[in-house]
Amino acid sequence: MKSIPLLIAAASAALLAGCSSGPSKQHEHWSANSVGPRVGYYLTGYDSEVDGEYVEYQWRKKQSIRRTLRRHLLNDNPENPFTMPAEAPNTSRPLHSPLPNPFNYFGVEALVFGGITYAAGGTFIPIPVDSLIATFSPGGGREFVEGIQETAEPAGILLLTVLPGESYETDAVITGWSTPAGH
Repeated sequence: MKSIPLLIAAASAALLAGCSSGPSKQHEHWSANSVGPRVGYYLTGYDSEVDGEYVEYQWRKKQSIRRTLRRHLLNDNPENPFTMPAEAPNTSRPLHSPLPNPFNYFGVEALVFGGITYAAGGTFIPIPVDSLIATFSPGGGREFVEGIQETAEPAGILLLTVLPGESYETDAVITGWSTPAGH
């Protein structure tokens, strides 16, 4: 019976030791606000103060992985004097969306996670973890929807022009499309 009050006192002391009376800071080790960013950093390598937005960070990370794989597997090294120099890659980041180009969204990490799910359960399910995190980060959802709208717009315009009795001008207001594809 004496051990129960001692156990409650010890648990209370441990909980109160973690509390801070001043403003909590994200990088203080004993602050509860530091847990999320630290876990995120150790799982993804992302530090918001250094790397900027997560959408940009994951794109740079994917480009680095692609460049490394290209150099090792395809022997594509710009410093090699015996090979033709490759074209400079496009440095602008496309919209963060699986459409129109799913390879930009999924990347190599999705193939790795797909291999893990295949080994664990017999079904290949590519899971783009970095892309999903970026989609739910600020600005990622907007780009996700813009990419899908950009891809679906030509099909919607084609459908509106093929249907009898429908016109693009009257339905553009309803669908939210303002210009035909290619104009």
